[in-house]
Amino acid sequence: MIEEPPSSVAANWQSALLKLLSSRVAIISCEGKDTLVSLRDKSIPLLMGVCALLVAWIMAMAAAVGFLADLLAWKWFQAALAISAFHFFVALLAFLIARSKKITGFPVTSSEFKKDSEWLDQLTKRHD
Repeated sequence: MIEEPPSSVAANWQSALLKLLSSRVAIISCEGKDTLVSLRDKSIPLLMGVCALLVAWIMAMAAAVGFLADLLAWKWFQAALAISAFHFFVALLAFLIARSKKITGFPVTSSEFKKDSEWLDQLTKRHD
């Protein structure tokens, strides 16, 4: 096997590294563009739905306060406080569940970075 001079080996490494980095940037760029298009197409109807749901929820809670106050012969603020405490408990549970979930994004990029890491590990093992 012919040994290459150290300067050409360094140049090959730099060239390979630049190609690797540029391919990773291209993958991230493509996935980012696809994500932005998908987000744009879903955001307006989603926002309208969330606003309508919020108005419906506010009206339902006003009705629930009145119903609870009438049913239990409480003052309206006592019923509102009870419903508020219930909602606080539900929100706390939801946040704890959300905190335990793992976020996975950019699957192709993650896979490529894992392959790169394995490749670099193999190179360092060969040169040690």
